Amino acid sequence: MIAQGIIPNQVPNTQAISIATAQADTTNAGTVRLTEYDRNITKLFDQQTLISQRVANLLNVIRRGTANRDQAERDVKTFTTQLASAVEAHQGIAITISRKEAEIRGIRGGITAAEGELNSFRVEFNAN
Repeated sequence: MIAQGIIPNQVPNTQAISIATAQADTTNAGTVRLTEYDRNITKLFDQQTLISQRVANLLNVIRRGTANRDQAERDVKTFTTQLASAVEAHQGIAITISRKEAEIRGIRGGITAAEGELNSFRVEFNAN
């Protein structure tokens, strides 16, 4: 049940007003001077932070290098397969060319033989 209206015997809350209006006096009494030890600790912390950042950067470089190496290895496998296919195709074409050249030599030999027979028939025909 939610109470509505004024609640009897209620004490007003003045703490919010005192927190909002209260201010501490400004003095140098509360300050602490940094010692050489404090400055050295701060420098050491800064150096550790910088070293951590550099190590993180180095790890990123290593990760990128590893990824590049892995991709290069995959590319080498792909290119090696493609090269083997190209060499095989080249060898097949070279064999086909050699066979066709042999056929051409056979045809030329047949033509030369036919010309020789034709010439001998001409000589024989002209002689008769």
